[in-house]
Amino acid sequence: MNRNILKGVEGDRVNAILSAVCALFLAGPVSLPGNKMLFTFVVTGFFSIDYLIHSLLTVFRNLISHPGATVPMRKHLADILICLLISTVCLTIYYQTKDHSYILYDDPSFLDPSLRNGAPLENIERAASRSFGYVPYLSTFPAVVRIIQWSMAGNDIGKLHLYSLFWHLANSIMLFLLLRFSTGMVYESGLCAILFTVHPLNVEPVCWLSGLNGLLTCFFLMLMFLCYLYYIKRPTLKRYLLMIPPFSLGILCKPTIAIAPLLLLLFDYWPFQRLAATTPSNTITRDDHKFKIYSLILEKLPLAVLVILYLLTSRFLLGMKHQQSEHVLPGFHPGAVVHLANHLAKIIWPTGLTICQPQPPEAPLWKAVIIIMMIFVSCLLSFKARRSHKYIITGWLWFITSLSPAILMVSLSGRPAEDRYFYIPLIGVCIIFSFGISAMATVAKGLKPLVWAAAVLIISLLIHLSYLQTKYWKNSITVFSHAISLFPDNIRARANLGDAFLENGDIRAAIDNYRQLVKITPNSAAAHTMLANALAQNNMDDAARNHYKKAINLAPDYVFAYHGFADFLANRGELDNAIKYYRLALKISPYLVQTHNNLAIALLKKGEIQEAVFHLKEAIRIDPDYKTARENLEVIIKHGVTPGRFGVHP
Repeated sequence: MNRNILKGVEGDRVNAILSAVCALFLAGPVSLPGNKMLFTFVVTGFFSIDYLIHSLLTVFRNLISHPGATVPMRKHLADILICLLISTVCLTIYYQTKDHSYILYDDPSFLDPSLRNGAPLENIERAASRSFGYVPYLSTFPAVVRIIQWSMAGNDIGKLHLYSLFWHLANSIMLFLLLRFSTGMVYESGLCAILFTVHPLNVEPVCWLSGLNGLLTCFFLMLMFLCYLYYIKRPTLKRYLLMIPPFSLGILCKPTIAIAPLLLLLFDYWPFQRLAATTPSNTITRDDHKFKIYSLILEKLPLAVLVILYLLTSRFLLGMKHQQSEHVLPGFHPGAVVHLANHLAKIIWPTGLTICQPQPPEAPLWKAVIIIMMIFVSCLLSFKARRSHKYIITGWLWFITSLSPAILMVSLSGRPAEDRYFYIPLIGVCIIFSFGISAMATVAKGLKPLVWAAAVLIISLLIHLSYLQTKYWKNSITVFSHAISLFPDNIRARANLGDAFLENGDIRAAIDNYRQLVKITPNSAAAHTMLANALAQNNMDDAARNHYKKAINLAPDYVFAYHGFADFLANRGELDNAIKYYRLALKISPYLVQTHNNLAIALLKKGEIQEAVFHLKEAIRIDPDYKTARENLEVIIKHGVTPGRFGVHP
């Protein structure tokens, strides 16, 4: 093997990328002000992309030309055809998304015009500093990717969807290459990658723009595994360091990649076979086996250190940003565990897939205990099959390990299991299915054509289901209407469908939908507030007033009821009452910038300019990117405002 294969890739570039990654982790991009933060991102991004491209090309070149490969490089026709087949089925399902719009359930950073218009570098700086305002963990890199995609897409939502298609396709092809180079089994690896590409559970992370976090996490996970495969061919420090950039960027996408060291240990067992005997007698003693296990665990410690650094940095930065976190885990929820178990059946029978899964019903504790015991027993059964079918234990433990963060989250928060939680875990099930099909065909040699024909039939059916599922994601109305058709009492879907009708200008349909929501949840202040807002837009003042008051009576601390009622009163000229309710809203939550702005408008109309200026400045202090308050303040400063003459706007 050529010992200079990394010539031109390592050396100075290794030092540069490690410095950049350290800056990204330890300095914390959100803690750096102004030009210093922007400079860090530009330098980090340049070296990361440059280094990753060269590293990836080096890994692929080495793996393909490796003397132990089963097929010479000139005969990789089957590999090329499988990659083309993966691309074809992916485009068949998801190319229709070029005509899709965004979903109201999308990440607010996609809908914020201030992050889409303007200079890309300035947008990157703002997006990076605000990215973890929407999630309870540090996730800066996807925000940077989003802004870059916006600058290339030119505000074309369809192109953004095609970028998601590209990430999913890249993940599928890298999964194929990983299994192909580690097992030498072409068709089994191809079947696994195709199954991952076409499974309907993956429609949500691909079609939902906010699913970019999961797509990028999987991308860097696969890239890290390919770098790891390159490392174990000839373990050296330089080759080991190739894993650091993708792992670092992956953990800045989503912290679920923190379980990657455990997944590497699973692949050490199979397909990397790093626990197998290497002596001429093909035997291994118990002491040797223990030593190998300990050495493999120690090998992953640097990655574990990076995870700890990320957790400490994330906790420090989020603690500075949010002194009072709203993400509180209330306790164990057996119903959520049961709901998650029911969701597992959708891997085999993918029905009832939709955005906004309904809230899990209450369930007795014993049901959750039985499910946890069944998971434990299934792990034991997979362990028993380790001698003849090693892929089973790797595939099943991959599934359980990578799903464990979601299991922990839903069991403690009571949230429903969503389709996107299964994006990376699904790889384990695909491994079991594809290599299991091959094992069945080997045992039943006379039925081999029938077994592979059944696999092709299953893939064809999944392509059809995914194509239909993708159609539902065309826009907010279609996706939430589909959710309600499956679960009529789905509260979140009802609320979002009403918002979609309002955005589309169909106020009557929104009112009808909100009335259904109030009927389902008569004691929900949020439902009454949403209905009141729609009624107010339709000039049904008496009904709107009644529902605002009902919402406030049901939940005296529900701030949006006060804000909505204050807007309603201000638009009807009842300024004194409007100011009263704006102040009550700010007493509950003093960080609502729109409430500060609207209160300032009402105060200006009353001639109280000094207090109005105070609230506008307060809104700008809370959110420096809130353009409305800034523009209103500029009007007052430049031109002055007197009662009856306004250039300001709510």
